[in-house]
Amino acid sequence: IEGAREDRLYGRELAPKIRRAKAAWAAGQLDAAITQYAECAALAARQGLDAAAVELGYVRGSILLQAQRFSEAAADFRAVAQRYPDHAKAADAHLLAAYCLGRLYETSKAAEHREAYQTALEQHRERFPKSTTFGDATWMLAVYQERRLQYTLALPLYAEVPADHPRRAEAE
Repeated sequence: IEGAREDRLYGRELAPKIRRAKAAWAAGQLDAAITQYAECAALAARQGLDAAAVELGYVRGSILLQAQRFSEAAADFRAVAQRYPDHAKAADAHLLAAYCLGRLYETSKAAEHREAYQTALEQHRERFPKSTTFGDATWMLAVYQERRLQYTLALPLYAEVPADHPRRAEAE
């Protein structure tokens, strides 16, 4: 039944490829799953199945994130956000790209990683000011600045954390 539903949803060419990607992931074949999800996302994009392309790219990025392949995951999430800027998951994908850059910075304190992380968070705040992810990006940027002992930059950011954000009390 699930196979028939996927055939209707994705078409007879894409659906079997998605099933193979899911099977590779379930079997712990990480590299195969990553490759297959990339192929599926590209095929969905070529076929004009934007929602499927977003979902498949998002899944691939998530697998890369779980595998701690932060640079690749950031690139995938960033690509989803750039290619489909009006999709409901664009803000989430963009924030996850920033998060991955932050994790990359944590593993290597190189200036290029620091700058990429900070830039990604600042861009997120500019690009998605009305998104639910704005508060998360603001919080992350404030913490980042505080850890760098840049209190004059961190304090105003903490004040910008929205009132309904889970970390608002901590930000205050």
